[in-house]
Amino acid sequence: MKIIYLRRSYLPVKISEILLSMKNKSTQRLLGVDLLRGIAAYAVVFVHSGDETLGLPISQNAIALRMGFYFAVPFFLATSFYFLTSRNKIDISKQFWRSRVERILIPYAVWSLIYVAFRSFFFFQSKKIDRLWEFLQDPLAIIFFGGASYQLYFLPLLFTGTFLVAIAKYMAKIRTNIIVVGLLTIFSMIIHEWLLSSGNAFGLNPNTAFQSLTASWNMGSLPPLRFLLVQVAWLIKCLPYIFMGMLLQPLCNQVNKWNSTYRLLTIFSCAIIFLLSNVGSFSGISGTLKDILQAYSLLLLSIALSHYIQKGWIFQSVGACSFGIYLIHPFAMVGVKGFLAKILPNLSNEVSIISMMTISIASFAIAWVAVALMMKNKWIAKYTLGV
Repeated sequence: MKIIYLRRSYLPVKISEILLSMKNKSTQRLLGVDLLRGIAAYAVVFVHSGDETLGLPISQNAIALRMGFYFAVPFFLATSFYFLTSRNKIDISKQFWRSRVERILIPYAVWSLIYVAFRSFFFFQSKKIDRLWEFLQDPLAIIFFGGASYQLYFLPLLFTGTFLVAIAKYMAKIRTNIIVVGLLTIFSMIIHEWLLSSGNAFGLNPNTAFQSLTASWNMGSLPPLRFLLVQVAWLIKCLPYIFMGMLLQPLCNQVNKWNSTYRLLTIFSCAIIFLLSNVGSFSGISGTLKDILQAYSLLLLSIALSHYIQKGWIFQSVGACSFGIYLIHPFAMVGVKGFLAKILPNLSNEVSIISMMTISIASFAIAWVAVALMMKNKWIAKYTLGV
């Protein structure tokens, strides 16, 4: 007999089946995807560990190494949109949107409040009132664009991109030819590359989009227009991920049904594509193409790896905690950097490969433990992590 699920609870038909289901929970997940989510979360921490905006000198080797870790956000977008569109029937019902609000917008609101409170307290205590005023004078960015902390923009970006699922549902309904999907993928990548190259993409500072276009209008600072343009820029950014996810959906769904030879060949090929696209970033490959190649080569690689990772609570834990690690890691980094400044001051005077590795590993471990503890409390997990 099967366990019958009803919303968030289930009817306990047989206790033995429930225990068996719990025992095999890790095997029901794509643990390869969990592993890559954890690696992507670490990549975010590593990139932010090499932040030289505080005026610290940074070595060229550190810059070069950091360039290889910018795959995290593209991978998170690829996995999100792939799993949203890989279902037999794409659901965009009222319950679907309620779930997206609970999993994305509520944690976004909570963490925005936390970071606003933390930064305000920090500026006030350090008597940097000018910095506090500069921070608080842009409420539109804080409320809608993740301005409370540099990593929070990803949540409203992801929520805005979710509206594109309606396109995927319509194309699936009319059974759009794969060639058409391929052409739409190329076209969407060209549009986004134009956005990047023309300076019209969304920028974290000053949290605007289409700056080169609005500069001549003298209207870019108008809140309604600014909000609308950012949403358009985010939709354009997400569009290639939606189409590429649809294009590769048959391949991703079948990879674990292949024999070992084809599966290993897929893993090897995806690893090569990822490495070459990383190298390509130094030789002029377009940013959009690089991001798409990296994101979907890693997605396909992670799905293929899941066949060989049959169990392991570590993989499942790091995958489940990756979202929280992404959100909380700035706090861990502040603590680690403060501690290192006292015990290893020489390591804190410049950005080097050693300092980035030390800060990122320690911060990632602390954030992982903190999120794992947070998940033990249902109330905290619900409102801060969306689970």
